[in-house]
Amino acid sequence: MEILNRVYRIIRSNIKFGRGERYDTVNAFELENGGYEKQNSKILENANDDMARYYANLEIPCGSDLRTVKKAWKQMLKKYHPDLHSRDTKKQQTATRLTQGLTTAYNEIKKAHKEKLIH
Repeated sequence: MEILNRVYRIIRSNIKFGRGERYDTVNAFELENGGYEKQNSKILENANDDMARYYANLEIPCGSDLRTVKKAWKQMLKKYHPDLHSRDTKKQQTATRLTQGLTTAYNEIKKAHKEKLIH
């Protein structure tokens, strides 16, 4: 049941509200007229969406520092590790996909921090 709750939280975090725009706390800031201006022109819109999804997968706020990212990654791996679900093969397969997604998210965020795309 925990896996379903996690999937629900990820989906909910990726839903766009309002005008179809999302306030990106990492790479943009809100102007007085309500618009948005990018701080880092190297990052494409798709990259922003991908980074936001990676942070959502780790269930941490977008733009968190690398220490927080690593801590969240380790906590999530302890929670969803496939060895914990070794009795049921379907759950083990689902847990394997989840942990692979978590590891991908962690590696991409770490790479972005090293490239100085995230401050």
